[in-house]
Amino acid sequence: MPSAKKRNSYTAAFKLEVIRYAEENDGNMAAHRMYGVSEKCVRDWRKAKELLRRTKETKKANRGCKARWGDLEDKLEEYVLTQLAECKGVNTGKLRLKAQQIASDLGVEDFSGNPSWCFRFMRRKGLRNDSDYQLHIYKKAFEKFSSEIIIERIIDNDEILYMSKLLTVFKSYVEKVENLKASDYSLSNLKSRLQLKFPQLAFSHLSYDLNSEIVFVEDAYHLKRESTKTESSSSKSVSSGENSRETKSWSSESLPVCENSRETKETKSSTKSNPLDND
Repeated sequence: MPSAKKRNSYTAAFKLEVIRYAEENDGNMAAHRMYGVSEKCVRDWRKAKELLRRTKETKKANRGCKARWGDLEDKLEEYVLTQLAECKGVNTGKLRLKAQQIASDLGVEDFSGNPSWCFRFMRRKGLRNDSDYQLHIYKKAFEKFSSEIIIERIIDNDEILYMSKLLTVFKSYVEKVENLKASDYSLSNLKSRLQLKFPQLAFSHLSYDLNSEIVFVEDAYHLKRESTKTESSSSKSVSSGENSRETKSWSSESLPVCENSRETKETKSSTKSNPLDND
């Protein structure tokens, strides 16, 4: 008795490679001859191209529970893709509300849209959550912002800047570079993004104002504090009373620009103004 034919399983990356070959050459049969997979497989993979593009590259078969409310999920997926195309965030709460609205429109009575269903829906459709998405949008604006503000001012020029001020400037870069509004982009998203791209940066809350977070290169921060202490002790030994009140300290007026980098900054400002200089 002949043994049963072994079923092969292929990764999403391999399937997409086969699809590309079929599209760029003479069709499904050309891909069949090149890669040794059946013409039917190539045909089915091409139909599922969009799903494969959103699937993890190393994943193989798309097995698991089938969607109970297929039409509802298709309409919800269209809504999510539209939101992302307009650079608007999506999260579990928004998805559940929209799903319940679609269910009502379709006359589905036994749909609850609980969190576990929402998770399975996102997994079936290859969608990412909002926090993951927020770390990747506005790429062009973020690269320009990183080069002109983070690298040029904080890393190269040892400046210490307010995070709230950086968020305002980043939003202005989004509007200028990508002609989009980033009004919903949060401080925590920007901070997470900076931590991933620039591990040498440090973040701290000022002791006298816990709502004001600053960002800096750690070595520059310690050098600044040592410089401040030295200037303070020197001022106390030379002057008295009224003059000692003029000693430099870590006050809000000394931020966002560090005193030890002010000379360099003023030289640059003669050729280019920057919104971060206006505190």
